This record gives sequence, C-alpha cells and structure tokens, in this order.
Amino acid sequence: MSLPIPYHLRGIAEEIRCTADTLTLQLRCGCGCERFCIYQNVPTAAEKSALQEYDAALSEIYSGGGCHFTTQDEDGLLHYFKKRLMQPAEEYTLPEEPPFACLDRIAVQCAECGEETVLFDNRFHGYDGAVCGTDIPFDYEPQMKQKFARSLPERRIRIELECTVSPAEFAEITDGAAGTEALFSECFTDISILAEDKNGKYRTFYSSETA
Repeated sequence: MSLPIPYHLRGIAEEIRCTADTLTLQLRCGCGCERFCIYQNVPTAAEKSALQEYDAALSEIYSGGGCHFTTQDEDGLLHYFKKRLMQPAEEYTLPEEPPFACLDRIAVQCAECGEETVLFDNRFHGYDGAVCGTDIPFDYEPQMKQKFARSLPERRIRIELECTVSPAEFAEITDGAAGTEALFSECFTDISILAEDKNGKYRTFYSSETA
C-alpha cells in the first residue's frame, strides 16, 4: 500500500513521486496557480519574554559544570537536579514550558486567488499530532510571518513525506475505528517542505520528524 496524500492537502496537492513509504507532492491551487506566499509561526513579544524566562532557568541548570539528571515522579512530573563535586544534588524548579514553544505551523496563500491553506500544524498533522496528540491548545492562534518576503515571495512548493508505520501496524493501533483511512493519511513520520528558488531548484526550508 502506497502512502496516501494527507487528507487536509487533497484539494491542493498533486502526487509526483511515490514509493511504498515515501510521497512527493506538488502544490497547485484549485484556481490552477502553482505559486504561493509562505508563512510560518513566530512568537509575539510577550511569548518571547516567556521563552526567555524558561530558557534562562534551563541555562542555570545546565551551565557551570556538574552532573545533571532528571527524575519522574508518580504523577509524571519531571524533577531537574544538578550535582557538583563533593556536594549533594540540588533540585531546580523550572517554570512551565510555554505550550506554543513546541508549535510548528506552515501555511501558504495562493498568489493568484488568495486562498489560504495550512500545510502543516504539528497539533494535527504527522504521527504524533494525529495519533498521540500534543499539549498545545487546539484553539491557540499563532502569529504568522511571511518567509522570503524580500526575495521571490511567490514560489512553487513541494512536500516530501515519509511514513515508517505500516498499514498493518496502524490498523492494530486504531483497532478498526471509523475514519482510519483519513487518519492514516495524516500519520507521516517525516515531512520536508521545499520552495523553488530563482534558479528553479527546490530547496528545503522546513523539515521535521513527526514521530
């Protein structure tokens, strides 16, 4: 069984290459246009401040030498420790990691008709998002920033997917639940998104393991 086109991309993506576990797609809008403006999530000023606080706390643990380790309690909470030479281990308390810190979202807008499409959002797409879920709130709307805005902003786009989970293994996980065909189509384990440059070469600008 070949890897199917992800359900959320079936109105905009055309298969150009396919093997048993890989799939390459070319984007084409329903209006026929093949060029798109690309947007990726970026933190707001307030979110940057929250991230700096979290990163500073991590830095305090992992800088300055010593041995670092974590333990997990019965509630699943992680506890962070640092042990310096000839001293007892000291526990550090981290602020809660901002949920948006783990969000990856890529969207495009057709250069001709303006139709917008989310190509990838790790809350919903890819194996972890589709099957396991994430801690990122579903209703969180990130700030998006245009990529390549100053250099060839309208580009042709390809998506390369790989899935290392077999249909048989997936069927065992889902136990024949309704809608498994659409769900399996979203369960790719790797994704790369490529944009065409001024020389007609496709270059990866986003890549992620999703399982």
